[in-house]
Amino acid sequence: MKKLIRTFKQISILILAITFIGCEEDDTNLPKVLAGFTYTLNADTGVVTFINLSTDATNYTWDFGDQSGSTLINPVKAYQNGTYTVVLKASAVSGSSDTFQDEITILIPEIATLPITFDGANTVYEPTAFDGTSFAVVDNPAPGGSNSVASKVGAITNSGATFEGIFFELGSAINLATGGTIKMNFWADAAVDILLKLEEGSSSTSDVIVSHTGSGWEELLFSFSETTSYSKLVLFVDGFGTASGTFYMDDVMQIETPAPLCTPETEESLNVADLNITFLSDPAIAGGGISSVSEDNVTYEYADNPDGSTDANRSCKVGKVTKSGVQPWDNLQINFDDKFTFSDGDNFTIKVYSPVSGYNVTMKLEDKTTEGAVNSGDVLSTTQTTKTNEWEELTIPFNAVDSGKYDKMVIFFDLQGDANTNVYYIDDIKLNTSGGGGDNCVADAPQSLTAADLDLTFATDPGTIPTKGTDGKFFQDNVTYEYVDNPDFSATANNSCKVGKVTKSNVQPWDNLQLDFADKFTFADGDNFTIKVFSPQSGYKVTLKLEDKSTEGAVNSGDRESTTSTTKTNEWEELTIPFGAADSGKYDKIVIFFDISTASTNTYYFDDLKLNSGTGGGGGGGGTGDCPAPAAGEFIVDGDFEANADCWELIQIQAGTSSEIVTDVNNGGSNSVRVKTAPGGNPGIKQTRFGVGVIQPNTNYVVTFDIRADVNDPVANGSILNAATFSESAENSGTGAVRHNLIAGEGNVSSAWTTKTLPFTSAANVDGGMSLLIELIGGGSTTTGTVYIDNVSLKAAP
Repeated sequence: MKKLIRTFKQISILILAITFIGCEEDDTNLPKVLAGFTYTLNADTGVVTFINLSTDATNYTWDFGDQSGSTLINPVKAYQNGTYTVVLKASAVSGSSDTFQDEITILIPEIATLPITFDGANTVYEPTAFDGTSFAVVDNPAPGGSNSVASKVGAITNSGATFEGIFFELGSAINLATGGTIKMNFWADAAVDILLKLEEGSSSTSDVIVSHTGSGWEELLFSFSETTSYSKLVLFVDGFGTASGTFYMDDVMQIETPAPLCTPETEESLNVADLNITFLSDPAIAGGGISSVSEDNVTYEYADNPDGSTDANRSCKVGKVTKSGVQPWDNLQINFDDKFTFSDGDNFTIKVYSPVSGYNVTMKLEDKTTEGAVNSGDVLSTTQTTKTNEWEELTIPFNAVDSGKYDKMVIFFDLQGDANTNVYYIDDIKLNTSGGGGDNCVADAPQSLTAADLDLTFATDPGTIPTKGTDGKFFQDNVTYEYVDNPDFSATANNSCKVGKVTKSNVQPWDNLQLDFADKFTFADGDNFTIKVFSPQSGYKVTLKLEDKSTEGAVNSGDRESTTSTTKTNEWEELTIPFGAADSGKYDKIVIFFDISTASTNTYYFDDLKLNSGTGGGGGGGGTGDCPAPAAGEFIVDGDFEANADCWELIQIQAGTSSEIVTDVNNGGSNSVRVKTAPGGNPGIKQTRFGVGVIQPNTNYVVTFDIRADVNDPVANGSILNAATFSESAENSGTGAVRHNLIAGEGNVSSAWTTKTLPFTSAANVDGGMSLLIELIGGGSTTTGTVYIDNVSLKAAP
C-alpha cells in the first residue's frame, strides 16, 4: 500500500511538471490588464463615487491621496476640501497589473461663519431675510471711513416695516467665552440704531443695540455680557422703528471686548457752597473758588483715570497723588476763597483708587488764618479703603458745629502707617448737604394717575402687579420697582420725600416699567411729559413709549416712542419728552425704558412723571413756553431742540424760506431744526445775549454743532452757510457788538451728519453776554438748499 501511494505521488508530480512546461509559451498570449476609472462627485458634500473601468483584472488597490485607501471594486469616498491624486492599481491572478491615476479637486461650498467678509469665493453668503427686508452681495458702493477697501459687502434693503431684518445660520457657533464682542463695519447715510441678536445657543437669546451716526462706513462694536455659544446671528436695522432704504455691512468678526472709553466730565464747582471737584479742569490752576493747591511732601498731577472701565468711576481726568516717603503725614492741601458751611448730616464724598485695601483716608479742615499754629479747633475725619486698585466712594461726615470755621482742606493717605511712596488717585471731591439735618424733605403733592391730568408724585405708592392688566399699578418687565426715600432731597431739582426706584435685571437692554391707564391720552401740539430722573451716569437714554393696551403683544407700528438723555451723574434733573396732536386718542399705556441700548443692573430713581398741556399751537413753542436752564459748563439753551420751548429765534423772513423745529430728522434725541433757503433768502437760527455776567472777556470758547444737507435739496447753485458769534456790549451802552466769523461762505455741506468744531476768542467787552447766529444764504436766482442742525453747543475751550 505504501508503495502504491508513493508511485502515485511520483506520477502526479511528473504530470504537473509536464503541464507547466507545455503551457509556458501560451502565457505570452494572456489578456493584458488595463487599469482605469471615472467618478461622480456630489459638490455639496464632497462625496466621490468611483466607477472602475479596469479590464481583465481581479484585484484592485486604491490610494485616495489622503493616506487612506480601499480594495473594493467601486468604492465611495467622502473628501474634505482640497486637491487629491487618486491611484488605482489593477492586477490579475497571473500577476499582470496596471495602474491609472487622476487628480480630483474638492470644493464644498462653505456655510458663512465668523469672520464674514463676503469675499470668500467658496462661501455661501445667503442669510434669510424676513418681514420685508431683501439682501444681496454687492461691490462696496462707497469705500471710505472704516471700510476703505474696494471689496464685496452685504446690502440690506429695508422696506419700512417694523422688525424686518436678516439672520445667518452660522457654520460654526459663536463662543462668547473666547471673545465677548462682535465687530462689524456698517454703512448708513442717516442716524439709525442697529440691533444684533444671538439665538440658538446654550442659554437664552441675547441682543445689543448700537447707534450709527449716519456718516457712511463706521465700525460698530456689539459687546455681550454672556459667555455662552450661539449659532444664529440676527440683524435688525432700526429694529424698533420703520427706517427704510439700503444699508451695507462687512467684516463681521468676533473680538475680545475692549475696555470702555472714559466719559468726559461735564460739570464742576470749585466753590465751598456746592463743592464738586470733578477734575473737569485742573484745580491746581487757581480760580473759581480755589486759591491754591499745595504739596506737602507729595507730588500732585492732573492725570488720566487709571481705570475708566467700571461704573464706579468712568470719568477721564482725576488727581494723582504720590507720597514722597518723608513722613506718614505727607499730604495734599487745597485752599478755598471762603469758609464751608455745614448742617448736621452733611458730608464730603471722595472717590479713591488705592494700592491697598484697609488704608486710612483722612480729611482735615483748617482755618488758613491760623496757618502753622497748633490749632485744637482743626477737625479731622477718617475712613478706610476697602478695595485694592479699584475705585470706591468714601464718605467723610461733618456737622453744624464745624460750620463757618474752615477754608482749607488737607487730605492724608495712610496717616497712621509708615512713610511710603505709594500712589493714590482721587476724584469727585463733593460736599453733600442735607438741608438741615436729614428730615427736611418736602412732602409730595397729591398725585393723579388718570390720563387726563397725569401727575405721578409718589405721594402714595402706586404698587405693582404680577401680570399686566390693572390700571394705575406698575408692571415690572425684568426690572424691580420700589417705593423709596429720595436719595438726595438737598437739591432744589427734587426735594420731595418719596420717589420710585427701578433696578434693571440685566436680561435685556429694554428691561422696562409699565403703567396702564383706564383712558387714552389726549394731546395738542406742544404738549409734553416731564419726568425727574436720578441716573448713575450722564448720557444715559430715557425713553418713554406710548402703547395701545388692546393690541398688547402685537408688533405695532403705531406705538409712539420719544427719547432724551440724562446730563447729570447721581443728581436729579428734569427731562422733557414731547408729544403732539397726531398722538392724541391712541394710547393708554406708558412704558419707561432706562438706557435702552445696554443690558445692565443699574439703578435709577424717578419722580414727578407729569403730562403738561402746551399752547396747542406748535411753532417754536411747546411745553410751558419756558426755556430750561443750560447744562453745567454750557451756555447755549436747548441746543438739541428737545425742549420745544421758545429758546431760539427762528429766522424766516423771505418768501420760500423756513426755519422750524422738526421731528423726522435728528442726530440723537427726537428733534432738530430745519433751515430752507431760497433766492435772496437768509433763514437761520439765533440765540442772543446769553451768558451775561458769566462769559469772560478775552477768553477762548468753542462752538460745536451737527449739520447735514437734505439729500433731496442739497446746498447748491450759490447757496452758502454762515456761522458767527457776537461779543455783546451792555444793552443801551451805545457800543456795537464784535462779530467773530466761525464759518464764512461754506458752499459744500455733506448729506451725512458732520460735526463742526469752531473755536474763537471773546472780545474785551462782553458786558452784554454772547450771541450766536447760524444762517443759510441764498445768493443766485436759482439758489436752493435745505440743512438740518442739531446739538448746538458753546463752551469754554478745553
